[in-house]
Amino acid sequence: MRVNIRSIVLNQLRVCLQKLIVAAMLLSLQKMRMSALLAWKNTRQTIQK
Repeated sequence: MRVNIRSIVLNQLRVCLQKLIVAAMLLSLQKMRMSALLAWKNTRQTIQK
């Protein structure tokens, strides 16, 4: 049985790409959450003044 090296490499690349995309999405979600928290804290501080 001859294993198709090209398809294996392509599958590996696809898996790596999917992991990268997921990591990027998680990072941007974290950044959004952080900025939302900061904005919320800032608005609370301005209201209290």
